[in-house]
Amino acid sequence: MNVKKFTSYAVALMMSVSLAPINANALTTDNAVTNGYYNESGQWVQGELDQTLPEGIHSVDKTAEALGNNTYKMKLKVVTKQKVETFTRRSATVLVVDTSGSMDGKRIRNLQVAAKEFVESYAGDRENVGRYLAVVDFATHVEVPLNWSDVSSTRGKTRAFEAIDNLRAGGGTNLDAGIKQATSLFLKDDVKEIQKANRNTVVLTDGTPTYYLKDCVGGWDTFFHTHVIIDGITYDVDGDGGKGSEKTVEATSKDAKLLKDQSTVYTVCYGAARDKAYEDGPTVSEFLKGSIATSRDKAYDSSETDDLTKVFKAISESVTTGITGKDLEVFDGTAPFVSVSQLPPSVQQDKSGFKWKLANATTTTEGTQTYYTYELEYFVTLDADHPEFEEGKLYPLNGETYIAMPDGSKVKFPIPGAKGIKSRYTVTYTDGVDGKPVFDDQVYPDLVVGTITPEFRGTPTRAGYTFTGWSPAVEEKVTKNITYNATWVMNMVPINAAPVIHATDKTIEVGDEFDPRADVTAEDEEDGDITNNIEILKNDVNINEPGIYDVTYKVTDTQGCRS
Repeated sequence: MNVKKFTSYAVALMMSVSLAPINANALTTDNAVTNGYYNESGQWVQGELDQTLPEGIHSVDKTAEALGNNTYKMKLKVVTKQKVETFTRRSATVLVVDTSGSMDGKRIRNLQVAAKEFVESYAGDRENVGRYLAVVDFATHVEVPLNWSDVSSTRGKTRAFEAIDNLRAGGGTNLDAGIKQATSLFLKDDVKEIQKANRNTVVLTDGTPTYYLKDCVGGWDTFFHTHVIIDGITYDVDGDGGKGSEKTVEATSKDAKLLKDQSTVYTVCYGAARDKAYEDGPTVSEFLKGSIATSRDKAYDSSETDDLTKVFKAISESVTTGITGKDLEVFDGTAPFVSVSQLPPSVQQDKSGFKWKLANATTTTEGTQTYYTYELEYFVTLDADHPEFEEGKLYPLNGETYIAMPDGSKVKFPIPGAKGIKSRYTVTYTDGVDGKPVFDDQVYPDLVVGTITPEFRGTPTRAGYTFTGWSPAVEEKVTKNITYNATWVMNMVPINAAPVIHATDKTIEVGDEFDPRADVTAEDEEDGDITNNIEILKNDVNINEPGIYDVTYKVTDTQGCRS
């Protein structure tokens, strides 16, 4: 008989179960958020931010509230302040402007536009309230194109505009003469009764001071000297007219002290921030900040490409009211491993961070001050599962954040920092077989994302089957909750085929020889030729008697199967 072999395969059922990651917030500790700041090297450090806020800025703050899963609600808050009663009080301001040769062309035109905008802002909306303005221009000499005029009146404002429009550039830079002239104006009867708190000077220069004034000693050679007369006093003009000198800076600084006794002095360094006041000396910017301005927060730097009008507007607001803060811009930088979400559409965002223009303030008034409060809320998430993120290390939740002031200075915000929590996952190895377990599950819980996937301990075995691997294929690193199922193939079970005897009927003559094994063979599918295994069970052939006789054969293969 023919018997067919067959092979049976058993395929394990594959199952994958996904579990939600452990709530990261549950792993956080108290005081998860801490404050810090960026140091001079640009590195975030834990600690309190120490800075002096400029006039008009009441407070800046930034907070972070932990929401869990490495997400934080961020709040930016800016409070500015403005004096309530300033427009009811008389004030006096002198514009001291550089009209040296380097101011010719675009610079003097920009100055004229900015100065007229200053007058508009300074004059206010009320008529004839005593907003006194004088204009002093200096080059090698000094002029007073506008003596004290109340620019809150139509006539006074017109006179101021005419004086500004008539400014012309040429000559050296005698800042000292401009300062002396401004000081003398505050001693005039027109304004000397106005309190110092309401007296201001705005000094603009675009370069190195090259001349200064000294007392005129007289003598026969006086005729050959260059003179400047202020309030009837004649001064000799000294200086090299070129690179400046330490003597020029010293004399100018000394006279600036007298001006600061009479008024609050603001300075604008226009297009010359990096110029030297003299060889090996400070820059013009540092000279103005340290020696001329009443304080460093009242010293502004403006490049030629900057809008000088904005600088003068900022000074005007400070002179008259403090500031409302409207249209000031806050810059918030990006930080490593941090993504930002839910910013208002009005906030401009790019890869470097975002820019928030202050608007829509809420106001409160306390005594003589009005406070303007600006707030912004958004969300950030730490990418704690990033391969380079270190669990347990403090990370800033944003880059440097600051208000960009018109003078180029920065009002910085504290920068919250936090420790991110990496996701934890479970890896399970199971036999992949329904019913009776082949082996116990191997479970590896609380594995940090990104760590190496633990291996199955031992070798999976199953009776009658061969292990072929895991489904799905085992990942190198842990990225999620996952179950790996063993896969199997059933071992082949061969069925032995019966051997076959090949024999044919024979006819012989009486008396002929008869060999019962002649032409009889046997073969087996497994063993091949097994003719030698043939046994004769019956042979009753009588060669001497005619008749029909039977011969019976038997053969057995090596596995015991017979035919």
